Amino acid sequence: TFTDTGIDQDHPDISGRIAGVYTQYGLDPSPADSNGGHGTHVAITIAGDGSGDSNAEGIAPGSYIVAYALEHDPTGIFGRIGSIYDMLNHAEQEGSRVAVNAWGVNGNYGAYTADSRSVDVFVNDNPEFLPIFSAGDDPSQNASKVMAPSTAKNVLSVGASTTSPSGNVANFSSLGPSLDGRVKPDVVAPGVAICSGRAEEAAIPVGTSCGSGSHANGNDMYMALSGSSQATAVAGGSVSLIREFIREDVGISTPTAALLKAVTINGALDLGTPNIPNSEEGWGQVSVTGSVMPEYNGINLNTYHDNSRTLTAGFSTLYQFDLDPTAGIEITLAWTDVAGSANAPQGESRLVNDLD
Repeated sequence: TFTDTGIDQDHPDISGRIAGVYTQYGLDPSPADSNGGHGTHVAITIAGDGSGDSNAEGIAPGSYIVAYALEHDPTGIFGRIGSIYDMLNHAEQEGSRVAVNAWGVNGNYGAYTADSRSVDVFVNDNPEFLPIFSAGDDPSQNASKVMAPSTAKNVLSVGASTTSPSGNVANFSSLGPSLDGRVKPDVVAPGVAICSGRAEEAAIPVGTSCGSGSHANGNDMYMALSGSSQATAVAGGSVSLIREFIREDVGISTPTAALLKAVTINGALDLGTPNIPNSEEGWGQVSVTGSVMPEYNGINLNTYHDNSRTLTAGFSTLYQFDLDPTAGIEITLAWTDVAGSANAPQGESRLVNDLD
């Protein structure tokens, strides 16, 4: 699932793989991406198959997508009608288990808002559903400027890194932590000069021309954009591939959002100085290879996934492993927490179950 401005349903890179398009939570009944084309760019970054230009292939080119269009076409205003809980619940009923939301709410930066709480309530009610949100863009890179709802606890909050193989945090990516001191963003992903689909009907495209190919009306078929939105799309496609691997190769048919988050974080790459977690990159840059086929010095590593333990308050659990004494171990713990208060002072911890 992705929620954005709209979608060009005729773009060849996603032809035949749109499972549903919905507008009831948006500001008008049209799903067209008729202004900047942000939504189509996000969709094809996630799932484009490169039919028009193989260099613009998306991260998960075999996936199907469900789209939620929120933009008001006549004005270009982006907004939502109804609760975010209801919108995510509709996506869950449509069969989605990963929701890409390449946007955030301006204002109340770093805060745990009513939307943040609503998302946490939803995931606690639907523990196999992982919402992914953009951490936002802040060229000034001031502290605690991550955008809600990425400040929620049960989501994956994504900042932007450069697109080079080595990578570093992009100079516009919003910084954490959240106002109550939690690590945000959770991870970063490439988000600089991402060449992806341009909507045919986009009248004022927000990107620059890239790739090859033209639509029937003569408009370019692709455009390049930079931002944490693009990083969120890359992360969304990556998490979808990780989930597929866990289901098909590991044999866990219903991986929880907490497990997806843990596996994604565990495989992330520490950019630059080894200092994760930090307020720039969170736990590092998303790496599908690092998450599903980790290795060290050319040696494939064994991975253990626990998707079933549930702890009652006041109890603990014990794990026992036989380890090679010459090697180390990396453990990532993630859990779906009960929603915190949106009304308490923002400096107060929003963790209900603090398992640190």
